[in-house]
Amino acid sequence: MSQDLVSPELARPGRARRPTPFSWTRHRLLVALALACALPAPASLAEERPRPAAPGPEATASEAEPSATGPVIYIDASATMARSPGNSFVIGRRGFFSITGSSSKSLSIDAPLTIDITDDLSLYAGFDFASSKTASTPWSQLALGSFTTGFDYTFLDQAGFLPELSVSGSVSRPVRIPAGSALTTTWSGGIDADFSFDEAGHRGLIAGLALTYVTVNFGLGQLQPLYGGYVGAYHQWESGWKLTGKAGYASFGGGSLGTVIRATPARQVFAVVEFEKYDAADNKMFGVGLAGALSRSTTGKTSTSIQLVLSVPLYLTRKH
Repeated sequence: MSQDLVSPELARPGRARRPTPFSWTRHRLLVALALACALPAPASLAEERPRPAAPGPEATASEAEPSATGPVIYIDASATMARSPGNSFVIGRRGFFSITGSSSKSLSIDAPLTIDITDDLSLYAGFDFASSKTASTPWSQLALGSFTTGFDYTFLDQAGFLPELSVSGSVSRPVRIPAGSALTTTWSGGIDADFSFDEAGHRGLIAGLALTYVTVNFGLGQLQPLYGGYVGAYHQWESGWKLTGKAGYASFGGGSLGTVIRATPARQVFAVVEFEKYDAADNKMFGVGLAGALSRSTTGKTSTSIQLVLSVPLYLTRKH
């Protein structure tokens, strides 16, 4: 303690120190200052706390549109235009095959209601409409064709050198039966593998196997199973454009259905190229696919077929 705060008498050794009136005054001033500092300032004198900055337009939009936690629901609309030489099969959008009878040109519109319950499981069901033209008949009126229901399920995620594996299946039955035909049920199933080279899944290799089997519920006829497989690759750019290419082989055992389809066994090689556009949230906006096939029957006849597919999903709910 400094000497100016202590009386010279009290500073002598052997006596207790007492504060002088002057020191008491100084102590009172120090205590008052300490209390003044410790007590909160009046509301009128308190400094206003800085308010958080108002969110910008992007932040407001992101808060107003949170990421979708429920299923994604949409109508997976598509139109397929095909030219088939007959006694062959058309490649379906979901990797399956449709058996054709006589040589014809066809237009089909497919619009199943699709629900992506999770990123791994999708269910769909809906009708398709079809019109066709042969060498001897004009284009038929676009009419209700069949009702189809199916699913896609990814049951194994990619891990190390093991690719992502998914299984799919569908059941289809015609709504109306053409004259001279039979009531049938078409069962289709497949398994697909996807090996991605990057974490975002923008580049990779794909492969798959598919089976189509037709059972006759009413009427005469029997069709052998149709087996197919493919290998391919895909690349998606940052702009959202995706290019997919496939090449494959299929085998059909032949058969007949009433008087409409009489097919001999055939083998087919095919190739598919598809362009798709996705938005920033990975919702598909539209797709264009082109497929060509070369078929050869057991009688030695070789024929070609081609098809064009346009698809535009109509979303009821989507990912954000």
